[in-house]
Amino acid sequence: MDGDCYRESCYKCAYANTSRVGDLTVGDFWGIAKSHPSFNSPKGVSSVFVNTEKGQKLFEMMRVLAEVEEATLEEGMVKQHNLVQPSNRPAVRDTFYKSIDEPGFIEHIKVGLQLKARLKSVLPNKLIQKIKSL
Repeated sequence: MDGDCYRESCYKCAYANTSRVGDLTVGDFWGIAKSHPSFNSPKGVSSVFVNTEKGQKLFEMMRVLAEVEEATLEEGMVKQHNLVQPSNRPAVRDTFYKSIDEPGFIEHIKVGLQLKARLKSVLPNKLIQKIKSL
């Protein structure tokens, strides 16, 4: 599923840009294995974007509580396009919501999952990390 089940507001999100309103922006660092292979973790890695001076002070206070590796904004945005722009509204979104109440809907979704998602759901995380490192 690539945005076909998002809320309508997600396609027009006023916050999906680099002009952040908060002092810090916290999220998942998808794709860190590409830019920082030694820092990758099967449990996931969080990203923290410092947006203001106050955010910088807060981050410096919290820095001692975590393992920190600096990255560029561009590296953090590689797989987080919503940091730059809202999601595109897929043409199939209306069909998706109309079919929710139909019998067999869940089975239809499972069949429709992309190969990559199906493999990730059955392969152990360590094997996935090994494949990504190749």
